[in-house]
This record gives sequence, C-alpha cells and structure tokens, in this order.
Amino acid sequence: MADIDENEVAPHGRDEQGVPRAPYGYKEDGNPRKSNRGRRAGGGVAAPPKRGERNVRAGARPKARTKAQTKEQLLELVGELTAAVANGADSRPVRAKIGDRHAGAVMGHAVIVQAVAPDILDGVILAAEKRPGLLAWMDKAEEAAPALLIAKGLATLTAAIVKNHMHPSPELEHAARSMVKVRAARYAAAIEEEAAALGLVDDGPTIPEQRAA
Repeated sequence: MADIDENEVAPHGRDEQGVPRAPYGYKEDGNPRKSNRGRRAGGGVAAPPKRGERNVRAGARPKARTKAQTKEQLLELVGELTAAVANGADSRPVRAKIGDRHAGAVMGHAVIVQAVAPDILDGVILAAEKRPGLLAWMDKAEEAAPALLIAKGLATLTAAIVKNHMHPSPELEHAARSMVKVRAARYAAAIEEEAAALGLVDDGPTIPEQRAA
C-alpha cells in the first residue's frame, strides 16, 4: 500500500478525532482543498470521509475490476452453482423423489447453462456499463468472501460425508487404516527420538533365553 502524504490528505492538519480539517471543502477524490481556488460555487463539493476513516489519495484507492476479471468471477460462480445442482440431482434422495429420468434431465440442464453462460455474461457486462448497479452485488460479495469460503467448504464437507455414509468407499476405508498406521509410526518415531536425546534409549525387550542364562 502506498505511503500516505499528509500534505495531500491533511494539508490543514487534523482535528481531535483525527479527521482532516477542510476549511475550503473537499476535492472529488475526498481530500481537502488546499485553497478556495477552483472551487465551484453552489455545490459540487465531495462529501468528507466518514468519521473514523482516514482519507487517502486517489492513487491509493483499489482499482475497479476489468471486464475480463468480472467475467472470470461470474463464470466461476456459474460453475459452482451448476456443479452443485448436478451433484444434488445425482444424489439418491433426489433420484428417489423425482425419478432417474428427471434427475438426469436436471443434470443435463446444468451442463447447458454452463455452456451458454459466457455469451449471456457478455451481454450482462455490457448492460452494466449503462446500469452500474446491475453488478453492484459483486462488491458486497467480495467483502463477504471469507464467510462464503467457509460456507462453501462446510457445504462440500457435508456433501462428501453424506455421500460416503450412504455409499461407503472401500478406497477411503483403506486410506483411513493407512492413515492411522502412519500417524502411529510417526508418533513412535518421535518418542524414540526424544528418548535418545534424553539418554533414555531402551535396548528392547529381553529375550527369554538371555534372561535364563
């Protein structure tokens, strides 16, 4: 993040709350005017920053998404939704409810939507140039990205556990047994390494013949 130039963001100093003083109003980038020169009479002055926010230069503000970035994010969202629909339609409860024929049709619909989505999104992005509010929800979604990632992870985890519980996988069972053995071996190796470091090395169990001798 670029360093903040106090001469630019607070040329007249700051008040007791740390808000830059603006005796001549604010410029369009949110920074105080240094003088009354160039100020339009009767308005057109940008509102001051909200209390508790530090104003920054325009160059330090995050840049808007490009069309390519917007399309990529929307395509990813469509992909997630269509995959979720297809996965849900292929589940046993849904097939039992609507039948194999309709479940297969829903899965096919998901593929169709994903195939035609790029062309539709091109039109949506062009329309958003004239109506910026059309995609304003994406900004809020980005702010909520951490919560969405957690929700997505939990949904994926739940679906995987339910699927494996209904159709236990022999491969996963075998992997679990191997995982337990590996963890036990690592634990034993760590204990032996610590014992060696403390000089508590055990020569192993005594052989019965040696004990008798």
